Amino acid sequence: DFAMNNALAGIQTPFYLYDMDLLAETAKAATEAAEKYGIELHYATKANEDTRIISYLAQAGFGADCISGGEVANALKCGIPAQKIVFSGVGKSDSEILTGLKAGIGCFNVESVHELYILNAIAGKFGLKAGISLRVNPNIDAHTFRYITSGLEVNKFGLPDTEFDSFVEMLGKCPNLHFEGLHFHIG
Repeated sequence: DFAMNNALAGIQTPFYLYDMDLLAETAKAATEAAEKYGIELHYATKANEDTRIISYLAQAGFGADCISGGEVANALKCGIPAQKIVFSGVGKSDSEILTGLKAGIGCFNVESVHELYILNAIAGKFGLKAGISLRVNPNIDAHTFRYITSGLEVNKFGLPDTEFDSFVEMLGKCPNLHFEGLHFHIG
């Protein structure tokens, strides 16, 4: 309409408009549903790293699920408490791991036995402890677009059941890690 076009005249693109009222309603509904079952909500920051969105969700009590050191730093800057940050994703660099450890994040989602070894070594070198969860690859087909699947054996994500015993054995040799749980993603 004419009024909207006139109001947007001169605004550079791309332009993003967020309905903060809708976000507030959604966050409230999700929080109320989660509280019934003692579930802690974490916002996947890869969906949108806008500081206004993450800061609002921090105030609403959400944690953050991050896939890079930059996302971890942004979540902290936006007020997400370190203990409510989960660092997921393949290919975490040593410096990203150290940043997360020094910040005291709540949990690293570990994707492989090799990553478990690296995380334990870095934590030990600096006298730190890391909470970890194991991302298990359930080999379940969610029938999504073949280039975005993440829960099949052929995908790079998570530990296949054939390596689970190796993971448990290695975890027993990692004094700098604390096992928090299992992580599954089917999509």
